[in-house]
Amino acid sequence: MHANALVTNLEVEIIDFVNSQKSLHLASKDAHGLPYSTYAPFSWENNRFNIIISDLVKHGINLRYNPEISILIIEDEKTAKHLFARKRIQYQVVAECLRKDSPKQQLALNNLKKRLGDQVGMLNKLEDFNVFQLTPIAGRFIKGFGEAYEVIGLNRSVTQLRDGHKFKK
Repeated sequence: MHANALVTNLEVEIIDFVNSQKSLHLASKDAHGLPYSTYAPFSWENNRFNIIISDLVKHGINLRYNPEISILIIEDEKTAKHLFARKRIQYQVVAECLRKDSPKQQLALNNLKKRLGDQVGMLNKLEDFNVFQLTPIAGRFIKGFGEAYEVIGLNRSVTQLRDGHKFKK
């Protein structure tokens, strides 16, 4: 297969995989640099992820202190062929809290509602909930054993990693 065709097929596979999931895992750090992990339902458009979270929860607070976080979208272990090689994509992202009632926030809310349902509108009526947009910087797409790819942005550049696992001597 030609290299450009491989990249195009991987881009489609990444988009299909992201579309097949409705929540992502977030890894953030608090004001003291201590790690915290959780999840959030998401939508995505224009190569950015959108989440709606409360200022009252730890990850909502953490994003204010440190907007550079990591996200993970991972195949359900019940449907995975191998527990140790679940399909997944991980990104380093920069989180931006969207200004309430701004055009960017309205677009993100519409996408969240379309993908996740009417509960998004109810959450948005609560004062402590904010929409964050997560912009991917770089990441890795893992298809399985020996199939790892570096990804820049959501899917703008995909490069296969060549250094594989090695047996102990």
